[in-house]
Amino acid sequence: AVISVDTGNSAGSQLTTTQTLLSDVAKLLVYTTLEPIVRLREASMTGGNKIQILTTKLIPSSPTIDLIACIHDGQWNQIDRGSKFALEALKDTWLLQQHVKPWVKYFEGALRIIKLWAYRRHVYGLGFLGGGGWAVWLVKVLTDAMNCGDLSAATLTAQGVAAFFFHRANMWAKPVFVSLREEEQRSAQLTGRSPIHVLAPYSGNDHGRNATLSTAARIERELARADSYTFRAKGQIDEKLLQMASFDDFQSTHSQVLLTEISVLDGKSMAEYKARGAMELLSMLVALERKLGDHTRIRPCFKSTRKDNKLVWVFGLEASQGEMKNFCLREMVALKSALGPTVDVLIDCITWEDLRERMK
Repeated sequence: AVISVDTGNSAGSQLTTTQTLLSDVAKLLVYTTLEPIVRLREASMTGGNKIQILTTKLIPSSPTIDLIACIHDGQWNQIDRGSKFALEALKDTWLLQQHVKPWVKYFEGALRIIKLWAYRRHVYGLGFLGGGGWAVWLVKVLTDAMNCGDLSAATLTAQGVAAFFFHRANMWAKPVFVSLREEEQRSAQLTGRSPIHVLAPYSGNDHGRNATLSTAARIERELARADSYTFRAKGQIDEKLLQMASFDDFQSTHSQVLLTEISVLDGKSMAEYKARGAMELLSMLVALERKLGDHTRIRPCFKSTRKDNKLVWVFGLEASQGEMKNFCLREMVALKSALGPTVDVLIDCITWEDLRERMK
């Protein structure tokens, strides 16, 4: 959802920044909404730019709504950088819808299935692809299929389009490059360390910029698994495709656990430390890939578990405790330094049995 404010002049009014506007909206929701869940956060864009996003649930059982703000002068000339990025996000969404306009209802249904699958299989969000990235990839698959006449009558349902996507994405050339303006944006593939590039159609924002070798490998394996649970001829998917990934799934491929615990001591919002901690873990993951030299020895997951005042992250790992000792100590000091004195940090290589005891 987008809040658009016409200030009536290029200099703006008292609403001088998108952050100010969203902060005021957050306060209004707290005062006027029953049991609100409100969080103002920053999302990173390509090139290190940031955009303010207000995430809210009007009631706990309702879907999450992300609000962005665009403040303009009446001629859609933005008055701050946040408004510029908000407008670019709007244009990206509009262009995606135009590409699949004849089948937009099937696209929207399929995207909901794909996002649910990605969330349950832990390949959604930081280090992987968010909703925008999966949307761009789905549109690319559909437009290529439309141009080649590959869409059958059985495909044109939400499940059929999702099944078609999983099959085509599973066969995608590596490293993954997805763009709806391939001739103009192909050069972006040559920049950055990411093994995945999924480019937004208007802004060129790279949804895969935070992917690493191990997260890209995880996406590849999950796409192969998803493809095995599709019935493309019938336009259907097996319900097993959407099963939540469990500790048993991790243990079946990796014998050890890299455990990260952040204990919040000052009563501050856990959401703040969740976001900051996850970003620090992404840097730690890159360092771990370099240390081990083989990214298949890691099964990353940035979905945290909350236990009392603790946030817990678990990576599957194929390494000995002795091999990991110095790495854990070094990263523990670095994470504690990054988050400040109001948290305690533990990073350790343990067994799955030890993890289950800790989580009781």
